[in-house]
Amino acid sequence: MKYTLALLATMCAAPALAQDVSPWAELEYATEAEILETTVGVDLAINAFTITPALVVDDASGDFEFSSAEIEVAYSINENLQMHVRFESDEDFEHSESVLGATLRF
Repeated sequence: MKYTLALLATMCAAPALAQDVSPWAELEYATEAEILETTVGVDLAINAFTITPALVVDDASGDFEFSSAEIEVAYSINENLQMHVRFESDEDFEHSESVLGATLRF
C-alpha cells in the first residue's frame, strides 16, 4: 500500500516540480511467449534526478489488461554515471520487486 501511495503522489505532484517532462511509450512483442506488451510513462527531470512512473499493459491472458506499475528514481552523478532504484508492483499494486542499479555511458 505504501508503494501505491508513493506512486500516486509522484504522478500527481512531480509534474508541477519538474524542469523537463517527457512522456514516452514502448511496445514489445515476445516471440516465444507470443505476448504483446505496451508500457507508457513519463520522465520527470528535477535537477540531477529523474523520476519515471510507468504503467504496463499486456495480452498474456488473451485480452489487453493492466499487468503492472513501476516507479524509478535515477540520480546522475556525472554525464557518464547514473544510479537508480526501481520499485515494481503487480496488477493489484502489491510490491513485486525492487531493483538497484547503475548505468555507465562510454
